[in-house]
Amino acid sequence: MNETHVFSSSLVNEARIGANRLHILFNPNNATDPASLGLAGVLGPNQTFMPTIRIQDLGLVFGDERNFPQGRGDTTYVLADTLNYIRGSHSLKFGVEFRDFRNNNFNGDPGQLFFNTTNNFINGTVDTSARTLNNVANRIDQNALEFFAQDSYKIRPSLTLELGLRYAWNKSPNEAKDRFVNFDLTSAELVPVSDAYNQNNKNFQPRVGFAWDPFRSGKTVLRGAYGYQVDQPITGIVTGLSSNPPFAVPISVNTATPINSLGAQYDPANAANLAPLVVNPDFRNANVQSWNLNLQQRVAPTLGVMVGYFGNKGTHLEIDRNINQFATLGTASSRPFTAIASGSQFFPGTSLSTSLTFRDSSANSNYNALWVTANKTTSRGVQFNASYTWSHSIDEVSRNNQLIFVQDSTNIESSWGSSDFDVRHRFVANAIYDFPFKGNRLVSGWRLATIFSAQTGNPFTVVLARATTTGTANVVRPDLVAPATISGDPSRWITNAATAFSLPAVGSFGNLGRNTIYGPGFTNLDLSLVKNTKITERVNLQFRTDVFDLFNHPNFGQPGPVAGNGATVITLTPLPGGGFSVPPSFSNILTTRFPTSDSGSSRQLQLALKLQF
Repeated sequence: MNETHVFSSSLVNEARIGANRLHILFNPNNATDPASLGLAGVLGPNQTFMPTIRIQDLGLVFGDERNFPQGRGDTTYVLADTLNYIRGSHSLKFGVEFRDFRNNNFNGDPGQLFFNTTNNFINGTVDTSARTLNNVANRIDQNALEFFAQDSYKIRPSLTLELGLRYAWNKSPNEAKDRFVNFDLTSAELVPVSDAYNQNNKNFQPRVGFAWDPFRSGKTVLRGAYGYQVDQPITGIVTGLSSNPPFAVPISVNTATPINSLGAQYDPANAANLAPLVVNPDFRNANVQSWNLNLQQRVAPTLGVMVGYFGNKGTHLEIDRNINQFATLGTASSRPFTAIASGSQFFPGTSLSTSLTFRDSSANSNYNALWVTANKTTSRGVQFNASYTWSHSIDEVSRNNQLIFVQDSTNIESSWGSSDFDVRHRFVANAIYDFPFKGNRLVSGWRLATIFSAQTGNPFTVVLARATTTGTANVVRPDLVAPATISGDPSRWITNAATAFSLPAVGSFGNLGRNTIYGPGFTNLDLSLVKNTKITERVNLQFRTDVFDLFNHPNFGQPGPVAGNGATVITLTPLPGGGFSVPPSFSNILTTRFPTSDSGSSRQLQLALKLQF
């Protein structure tokens, strides 16, 4: 609900109050009964859904999804007010906004069974497994309070200056029934906490920008801006605290175990190898500094060109790392935390997993790009827009629910490399042509539209299929001893893997950098033919034919097998005479970039008839 009150021609106030509710319930009705496959009780009692099963060297995943069945209910209340005031050459805005977000969740967990090789799957040897026993439920409340002031100052007709300052207090989320339990790194105890982390209440965010017409011709504009922006963390960062004991019991087993021996390890009465989520009490709100400088030039009455530099730097970005990484690599007894302290209120003396997820805010990112765009407004029935971007995005981890990804959790800077979504070159163009046919309703109203896009591939990381080095599976990279040869063939993207990669020395990390190998690029052309027929002044009948991926160009996904954290897994088996063997499935591409039926996955034809009024 909005209310605008005009005090005068120079003073206007806008007030807004709103509420939004969202409820989602998901309970898969096609779930497989684990008893039918002999898996009942494999990951503890009361297992009614089949666990997620992954065979790494095949890149094969089947079974039910983790964290299901689940439900979620969100309620958001917003109260905001903005005052607009014009005085001379200043256009001022002042505002305040309060948000109350209430997030209710519940979920179960059928668990997961990971097999590094097909032989291990056939022999029933589980390399790593995990499951959270008991159902998880939480009611999280997260508020935010923001103030801002902005001034658009027209210094002279050819120069405008933008100044702004925003303050945000993103309050720490809390649980309505006090069901947050954190693992204290000082005492090694499970401790109830009221707030998930310390308050972030010093978020001052300045912004400055300018627009300058140096020749006062209206054809050339130089623009520049800088902004400091703070992000409000999502509640998903802390929901796992209500999955910690005693409310739920997250257990993981990171050593090779016969499948018929797992049940005892996942019995809550014999709880061991607990893996509670740990959230840094000093978790900070992420911030991004953005800047740009660009020149816009009108080269013809209907054609404009822009050339610009754009950059940003992210700080205090979310990252998951293993707080229980072996101090002496490959030596399980050197873990920082082998068991919960004997004085703990919950599960005293219970052994801990070799991998404890520590949710931190210590990651960084950097992005720099050259943008060139051309835009032509409609003339003689033609309009188009084209843009080319040459860019590089770098970070230590690209958050996409990746779980633990860094190779060395004690030195995340060693994972500094190209972002998962990095694209060095990208070109996009779209055009619309209105046919000049005039006359009756049959020949008039025809339009042809097209969108073309092409880009280079995204990078991927090759990791070893083992957890013995750090205690976390699929994070340690191999040694690179020769340049990897990229074939461009989806059946074997890297042709010399057996000679390019090597096992690192015992107790050491591989020298292969993160995201140093690039996957397939993307090329796509969509075409539309549209016929508009005016029935009356207010009614239009539109018939359209849309062709997606007109030339049926194959756009492949990343090479596999792909681990749960998004990396490509390689299994290096030493040969008696030296060297290594690599499974035939390594670096095979079995998927398209987008799911089948999505744009860009394959040629698709769509016909539509619309009545518009």
